[in-house]
Amino acid sequence: SELETNNKYENSLMPRWGILGAGAISNDFARALKLVGSPIVAVAASELEKAQKFAKELEIPQAYGSYEELAKDPEVEICYIGTIHPSHHKNVLMCMNNGKHVVCEKPLGVNAKEVKEMVAMAKEKKVFFLEGMWTRFFPAVQKAREVIESGQIGDVKMVFADFGFKSTPDTKRLYDLNMAGGALLDIGVYVLAAASLAYGGAKPTDIKATGLIGPSGVDEYGSYSLRFADKGVAALTVTIKAETPEVTTYVGTRGYVRLNSPSHAPTSVLVAVTADRGKFDEQTFRYTPPVCPDPSKLKFPGSEGFAYQIKAVEAALASGRTECVEFSHAESVAMAETCDEIRAQLGVKYPMDE
Repeated sequence: SELETNNKYENSLMPRWGILGAGAISNDFARALKLVGSPIVAVAASELEKAQKFAKELEIPQAYGSYEELAKDPEVEICYIGTIHPSHHKNVLMCMNNGKHVVCEKPLGVNAKEVKEMVAMAKEKKVFFLEGMWTRFFPAVQKAREVIESGQIGDVKMVFADFGFKSTPDTKRLYDLNMAGGALLDIGVYVLAAASLAYGGAKPTDIKATGLIGPSGVDEYGSYSLRFADKGVAALTVTIKAETPEVTTYVGTRGYVRLNSPSHAPTSVLVAVTADRGKFDEQTFRYTPPVCPDPSKLKFPGSEGFAYQIKAVEAALASGRTECVEFSHAESVAMAETCDEIRAQLGVKYPMDE
């Protein structure tokens, strides 16, 4: 199937990457590109000095003090956008207008209107475009999908997922409405994607959201209850104020599948098939993640796993596809629409919504 992502990428011609943004997430993505052996030809930041420092540390030949210069660089074939949420829309469109393929960090946009415009532009320009929902490319997640689709645990009817981390006060963007802060757009997208995986990427037909809004107006805690037509339901919780167990469980009519912690970057999956009341035949599948030569240089846990996504992107490009089956444009749009509805129910408004 198209979802096997382990060996078929070895011989694809590697595209030349450009990195927009020189922050923590761009650092980790660039290190994963190095791990895969993909060429990075340029990096751009809002200040030249920042880009030069990044370029020196990661041995990237070209540094730019503006994103536009990188978008216009003929050497760059595909752009990775790791800038702050509210700038994604502008940067994505600029890269596409210059004929570049694009992988943009999640969330793609601040609202569904932005996401739809980006997807439309990708189709118009016939370029590859992917929202960086990197979890979907992990072998453990692909195993979970395979088990769900095979019917081994019956029909999936319930999904439970949580994701939370205790953010530090210096992560100012998380608490700033002007930066599209809050738990939903930062990590809520992970649990929403975890739920839609079980239901064929469909958009929930019924959404009930509640949460706790902090003094700055952003959602600090969120609880989302979703129904996917007559297929099933999902119970999802997120927070930027506490560490949570971070497990995703798919409950079927004949068993369950559990993505073990940390389920946004999992290395093992438990498959439990119902044997009797309260009894299951259990099997755990473990996957060894790629090894980063200097893990201390990574800013986030599990970032070596970006390598899975990178290989899938390069395989898609090599075969002329403009999206990844693992996380399609339609699913990005559906997720953005779900986020809009959740924010409306929580009462979180961004200046960009006007």
